[in-house]
Amino acid sequence: MRRFLTLLVTLVVFGVGSALGQVKQVTGVVTSADDKQSIPGVSVFVKEAPSVGASTDINGKYTLKNVPANAKTIVFRFVGYTSVELPISATLDVALQSEAQKIDEVMVVAYGTAKKSAFTGSVAQINEKKLERKNVSEISKALAGEVAGVAIVNTSGQPGSNATIRIRGFGSVNASQSPLYIVDGVPFNGDISSISPSDIATTSVLKDATATAIYGARGANGVVLITTKKGDRNSSSIDVEVKTGWNMKLLPSYDVISNPEHFMELTWESMRNRTIAVGYDATPAGSLKLSDPAAYAAGFKAYWDANYAAAGVNASKYIFDGDNKGINSVYNMWKADGDKLIDPTTGKFIKGIERKYTPEDWEDNIFRTGKKVEASVKFSGGNEKTQYFSSFGINNDQGYYIGSDFSRLNARLNLNHKPKEWLKGSVNMAYSYMETNNPGQTSSANNGFYFVNNIPSIYPVFQHDDNGALVPDMLVGGNRYDYAFSSLGGRPFGDGINPAGAVRLDKKRTFSHQISATSNLEATLAQGLTLSTTF
Repeated sequence: MRRFLTLLVTLVVFGVGSALGQVKQVTGVVTSADDKQSIPGVSVFVKEAPSVGASTDINGKYTLKNVPANAKTIVFRFVGYTSVELPISATLDVALQSEAQKIDEVMVVAYGTAKKSAFTGSVAQINEKKLERKNVSEISKALAGEVAGVAIVNTSGQPGSNATIRIRGFGSVNASQSPLYIVDGVPFNGDISSISPSDIATTSVLKDATATAIYGARGANGVVLITTKKGDRNSSSIDVEVKTGWNMKLLPSYDVISNPEHFMELTWESMRNRTIAVGYDATPAGSLKLSDPAAYAAGFKAYWDANYAAAGVNASKYIFDGDNKGINSVYNMWKADGDKLIDPTTGKFIKGIERKYTPEDWEDNIFRTGKKVEASVKFSGGNEKTQYFSSFGINNDQGYYIGSDFSRLNARLNLNHKPKEWLKGSVNMAYSYMETNNPGQTSSANNGFYFVNNIPSIYPVFQHDDNGALVPDMLVGGNRYDYAFSSLGGRPFGDGINPAGAVRLDKKRTFSHQISATSNLEATLAQGLTLSTTF
């Protein structure tokens, strides 16, 4: 019995010693393959026994104790890096490769970001690829046709002017109906056209009550969220972009009477019909008799036939007679008197009468094919701690309307830096210089579009003397524009107005400098406790 107990104790001690001899310990350091810096917080564990594990310290060091004898593989895992599995050895150092992860689409919400799949409000997002397909100078015009239920109206063809955006209809009669603009998480109160579309990464539009819930009363008219481009980790690039285009009219114009002789034929017919219908008294006073219009019209027709038509004198007598509601004789461009232009028997312009001059084309003197040129240079890049994006751009946009143009010089710098694991900051600065030239026009008669469709073809752009020669302008140079002031003869249409002269003489120039700068500092004091400030 004693021999049996001695043998049993010997076997137990031998078994325990053997088991203890099979337990291993693994140590090592984990670094980044990109910058050779140590990585803290890496999860290290035994594949065959996941409960046996540890995390790397601030220097990237780790120690695994009590590794089972049958274990063969150690696993290294960390967010943003490719997982690694290596055979066990007493000392095991590893360099992890960074991993470009495919994540859910992220959108800007209020002063932060959220996954689009987790956002319950109504939002439309336009990425930079869609913006690049549109050759526009202002981001507001680039949104046209991209967001369902949002009305975007270009109220002016003036280059540099912003489109009118109505996200939730007309919310107020007297208050502003414009949406709230948020640029990189900060409310933007400047001119939105100062932001170059090539600097924008994404544009989101909040349309429903979610905008009010996030931004309060300021978001009552909807919110336009603009995010500018940022630098990428572990990459650097230089992008040069040049765009060019032309502003022109492609829609056909209305059919108008462009031939002066044809216009005079119609004028003669109009004057003749008016004279027959209303008539002028044969008395020296020349007063109208309207007490019995029908009887007078019949009597006057007989008077006309007896005294004018029979004598070969016709309504041409009144064509260039301003006192009798006709055209002022200063606009007689033909080498013949006014009553010698129309054949009374046919009502047609007499052939063979030469012109002193041909009136200038109003459309050629008001409109043009404007050229647009936009160029930008962008620098971006960074590493795990610092990312940067900078851009410089110029834009020169000539409008279809002569004298209308817009130019912009812009620069931007986005800088993100993370000096410590618990501390990160960012700086966003932008500068823009804009110059806008607006021709002297109004929405009424001085508007060139209205003018070219309504002015008779006999009225010239410039003044002409009695011989048909252009009258030089001694004050400003060039030729004198015909403003048709009543004191100079006047014209029934557009008295005192000349949009061709306005686009060259009545300048309205606007110069502006815009500077915006924001910075953010965020510190993680403890797990779940973050302190952030923006100024």
